[in-house]
Amino acid sequence: MFPRVDRNLVRLLLALLIVVLLAAGHRRATSAGEESLGATIVAVTLSPFQRTLVSSARMLENAWGIVREIRTLYAENQRLRARVEQLEQRVNILNERGLENQRLREMLRFRETLPRSGEDALAATVIGVKPTNAFNTIIVDRGANDGVQAQQMVLTPRGLVGQVRVVTPNTATVLLITDLTSGVGGRVQRTGWRGVVRGTAGPLLEMTYIPKEADVRRGDLVVTSGVGSIFQVKGIVIGKVENIRLDENISVKTATVRPAVDFRRLEEVLVLAQ
Repeated sequence: MFPRVDRNLVRLLLALLIVVLLAAGHRRATSAGEESLGATIVAVTLSPFQRTLVSSARMLENAWGIVREIRTLYAENQRLRARVEQLEQRVNILNERGLENQRLREMLRFRETLPRSGEDALAATVIGVKPTNAFNTIIVDRGANDGVQAQQMVLTPRGLVGQVRVVTPNTATVLLITDLTSGVGGRVQRTGWRGVVRGTAGPLLEMTYIPKEADVRRGDLVVTSGVGSIFQVKGIVIGKVENIRLDENISVKTATVRPAVDFRRLEEVLVLAQ
């Protein structure tokens, strides 16, 4: 028996054959300068396909134009983004310079209030921080070449910072008053009572050896007393009293003092020659 043939396939092949024959007849008629019935049928038959092809070609052309426009817009967007980032960076730099200038102007005004009008006060920038359990130090960008020496006072317009401990030709290490080994002669500004302000290796200080009868209150301002071999300048702010406790065994008071200077945010300091 013969294999079964798909009728739809047969119909498709017959239709293609007719189109081919009509196209051949159209070609011969066209070469002879005549318009045949076959040519007309071919034209009518192929017309929808031609319209579809033309329409598809136009759609592709339009789509490609849109793609090119999107690529152009994307490139422009990237360029504008880069420009905005540059401008933002520039604004940040200008803001930082403005804040720095403000701090320096404050530093200059403060220097005029120091002994001898601050002639021997040297401005320095903090370039390193070394907070540890045993020592609290910072490094500044001034050294022996600038006239910095060990045991010189270091301060800011807000208050006392510490003292120079180690000096190299171009840098100096400053021991902060929060260090355990630091001790500063302090005075309660309101009443004049004196004591020794010591570091605790933490954020607070302790003012010890205050007489039992001393009038010391929370909120009192503590300043340098000017007594001692290092912190000889009187009246430099150390901090404010936060609380007071009495040691009954030795009949003295101890005050907890919060430093006036935020050592976590130090940027510029003054090194005071003595």
